[in-house]
Amino acid sequence: MTTAISEIDEEARYRAFFSYARADGKLAAKLHRFLDSYKVPKALQGMAGKRGPVPATLHPIFHDREDLAGGGELGDRLRAALESSEALIVLCTPNSARSHWVDEEVRLFRAKNGNDAIFPVIGDGDPDSDDPEVQCMPPALRETSVLAADLRDIRKETGHIIGDGAAGGRQKLLAGLLGLDLDQLRRREDARRRRQMIAMAGALILFVALAGVATALGFAARSSAREAERQRVIAEAQAVRAQKGEALARQRAEAEALARSRESAARQLADEQRKLAEQQRALALANAAEAQRQAGIARSNATRAEAQYARAQEALADSFAQRGLAAADAGRNDLALRYALAGAQISPASTGRQRVLLARLTSAPTQRTMLTIDTNSISFLAMSPDGTRVMTSGLDKVARLFDAASGERIALTGGAMKGQTGSRPPNTRGMNADPTIGGTKLTNNWFNADSTRFLMTLADGSFELRNAQTGSAVTKIGGHRGAVLSGSFNPDGDRVLTGSLDDTARIWSLATRKEIEAARIAVPRLRSAAWAADGEGVVTMSLDQGLQLWRGGRVVATLPPRDANKGALAITADGTQAIEIDEAGVIRLSRMGDGETEVKLETRDVARGAFAISADSRFVAVGRTDGHVVVWDISSRQPVADFAAHGAAISALSLSPDNRQLATATNGGEVHLWDLLPLFAPFDVLADAACRKLGSDARAFSSDERAGDPLIGAVWGAKAVCR
Repeated sequence: MTTAISEIDEEARYRAFFSYARADGKLAAKLHRFLDSYKVPKALQGMAGKRGPVPATLHPIFHDREDLAGGGELGDRLRAALESSEALIVLCTPNSARSHWVDEEVRLFRAKNGNDAIFPVIGDGDPDSDDPEVQCMPPALRETSVLAADLRDIRKETGHIIGDGAAGGRQKLLAGLLGLDLDQLRRREDARRRRQMIAMAGALILFVALAGVATALGFAARSSAREAERQRVIAEAQAVRAQKGEALARQRAEAEALARSRESAARQLADEQRKLAEQQRALALANAAEAQRQAGIARSNATRAEAQYARAQEALADSFAQRGLAAADAGRNDLALRYALAGAQISPASTGRQRVLLARLTSAPTQRTMLTIDTNSISFLAMSPDGTRVMTSGLDKVARLFDAASGERIALTGGAMKGQTGSRPPNTRGMNADPTIGGTKLTNNWFNADSTRFLMTLADGSFELRNAQTGSAVTKIGGHRGAVLSGSFNPDGDRVLTGSLDDTARIWSLATRKEIEAARIAVPRLRSAAWAADGEGVVTMSLDQGLQLWRGGRVVATLPPRDANKGALAITADGTQAIEIDEAGVIRLSRMGDGETEVKLETRDVARGAFAISADSRFVAVGRTDGHVVVWDISSRQPVADFAAHGAAISALSLSPDNRQLATATNGGEVHLWDLLPLFAPFDVLADAACRKLGSDARAFSSDERAGDPLIGAVWGAKAVCR
């Protein structure tokens, strides 16, 4: 092996000691020049690396250049260089693998510094070969698991490439010596290379530009010289001609003066003609603009006329709707039907209002099932989305599940609380807000969306998830410190929201059976909680705070509590309005925040707690003390149904999520299920039913009716309402 040691001080420090075999001198010298002259990118200098702060360069690197004796030990100076070096670079080739000195340098350095500061570089050979002619690792390195940079770029017959290549191997060695990640160094090198290429490209462009300018200047100079010579020749010729033809020049001057005079006259005539043309063009443009203005006025007048006509038609249709309602209230249903049909023909915009009147007159709900329950109080009803199950609860706080088709009761087996025996259902104090302790009825999804499960809230602070087909308990989840007053599934059916007397509303994951603690809401004197229409927000009702809409743990809308109200029924889907009902039986649509009333629906004899809001906030069903049910359409502010459901006061109502079914109950334990589908039929279906109900004889207007409203007969005859 070759060694060469410079005269160094005892305190001298090297970035690295370069160990290699003399036979590899050319490759070693090339690699040493690269490492010793390498400048670290400025962005990396000084940053904390795995080997301490990253330096600006790797200089100096000890590189031996003189021969050692064939045997013996390393000299003191070479040992001093090893001891004062921070790292050891070993060029691994078959030559260095057979070198006694390379192996000795590795062993001495490792004895002091360990393996972490040794950086092998494979220049030739195969580190995994058993052939001593090919093996490239010194014996001292074969005993370790030190990773090596690989300068080889060998493609096997299989196409597999061995090694990192010259550039990749050098980068890997640099990353190790600097204590940086390889990707980190590569990114900075790529950035520096791009900057260098940009600078070189700029210099090349500048050189080309300067060369082009110089060429252009030379060409211009030569052209100027040739032009000067040509002008000299021309000037001499002109001088000769001038001397010989002064008379001819005078004649030419006179001719040019005459030509200029004629040209001036021609320009003056052309200017006058141009001015005349511009005046004519301006007049034409003014005429066109005036024509456009008149056309715009005509179009605007036509649009206003059409709008006025449409408003007049809609006002007439509204008048027909009001007269139809008055006729219906007076018991003159045939006249009311004719007004509704004619109003829809006059103005399609009023079809919604006329449809409400037609539904009221032609499509009374039909009774599907009647249930009889062994209780003297029913204050809560719930229907499954598919209409196959009905759940009830009352002041006895006992949940009962029924088959909606047969009316048979389904036993709620299993899950009994402490102190209960057999299949007696558990105490269900909550169900919905308990009327004995105040509160409100919010829209709740007690059944999940596919009607396979339903909830029972319990007085011990828990709730049960039960099978809707068999009534058996599936699981019980709890954690409240007070009775659970309300509980409901979210639209996806993977979470449950509960409200409790411990003044908290909590959300539970059914997958983990645990509370999502980050979503807990604390509300003083909480009485009910329900999901908002989007299935993400939460609606709470408390005796102190009133109705509140929560999103992301914050209140975004509020309706203050009012003593005169029985409580807010629901929040509309957009979260801007709440539906309320007061002791006098007045239904109000109020703005969240200021509580100002937008809509009032007057009714009478409303039974306490007997109301239900549709899942889409479009309809309110109200039960009366005389056994009647009134279903209100909120948008049109008109009832779509008013029918006798029971012979006694109604105590509870429930609308199915699709608005097609209604359940009604009395305190005597009587439950009726009603088909509401005809009420929500399309206008065309209701109109055909109205025409069939009128018959051909009932379509004509009497002389008194024509005298009272001359327009109705004309509209009815002209529009051919019933064909």
